[in-house]
Amino acid sequence: MKNFALTIFAFCLSFHMSVFAQLEHELSFTIKNFGVNVDGSFGASKVMGTLDLNNPQQTKLEATVDVKTIDTGNSTRDEHLKEAEYFDAVNFPEIRFRSTALAVVGLNNYQLSGILTIKGSSQEVAIPLELETDGSQYLKGELSINRLDFGVGGRSLILSKTVVISLRLEVPKS
Repeated sequence: MKNFALTIFAFCLSFHMSVFAQLEHELSFTIKNFGVNVDGSFGASKVMGTLDLNNPQQTKLEATVDVKTIDTGNSTRDEHLKEAEYFDAVNFPEIRFRSTALAVVGLNNYQLSGILTIKGSSQEVAIPLELETDGSQYLKGELSINRLDFGVGGRSLILSKTVVISLRLEVPKS
């Protein structure tokens, strides 16, 4: 009887929140180089945690990105970006994000706040997200960061300091 009660309790909880799990996502970035947008992504990234839009204060997410899997469509550039001047993939193999809060800011609009760590430098960031539906629900948003704040590359006349990170995070079915 005790196991039955625990099963019912767990079943009821599942209607209100997703459990700590790996979440489906897409992650990409864009930066201007010589005035032309360069798009890229990482072949290996993971988002783990609990995402609960009904109780946003229960949301806890952690993301990791394997720097060595950077892909800009140009293998020579990718290898250069892994070097010490840019991502320093040998000493800093991961980019990390840890959420601190998810807030409702309007109808189908949220703000995900957290700590972004790149190359050993951590900054508080806030990512505006919009809830969209196309058969499943997902949060979609963009975050602009200054790469120099994280020690990625030096000052440059040809490479923009602004990097736009795009995120699409599937909302688990509850």
